[in-house]
Amino acid sequence: MIKSSKFSWFVVSDINKAEDFYFNKLGLILKQKMPEFNWLEVAPIDNSYLIGISAYNKNTGDHFMPKPGSGFIMTFDVENIEEAVKIYKEKNIKFLGDIQEIPGHVKMILAEDEDGNKFQICQHLN
Repeated sequence: MIKSSKFSWFVVSDINKAEDFYFNKLGLILKQKMPEFNWLEVAPIDNSYLIGISAYNKNTGDHFMPKPGSGFIMTFDVENIEEAVKIYKEKNIKFLGDIQEIPGHVKMILAEDEDGNKFQICQHLN
């Protein structure tokens, strides 16, 4: 089911401070900035991996967005998220909440392993 993993993301308390740190200070390449979603994407110079940075939004709840400083969320790409969720539920994978969609970009759902480590299943729409 999982076809690739080239992306992780984490949550910060202040997106502007994060942009300054990772782009200006650390020197990563700013790949995408989506202020309407409080979201940045950065990459190393060789573009080998993409890192998402999200500002914490207390209104989304912890089932969709962990608190700042709680670590990276590894993502796994699938062709069809609805089909993947159905198959993984049959295998007793624990999902936290429902499939979320950012129209034209991605469908995603947060899950966790037996130790509570969170990961995300994603279907890219573009």
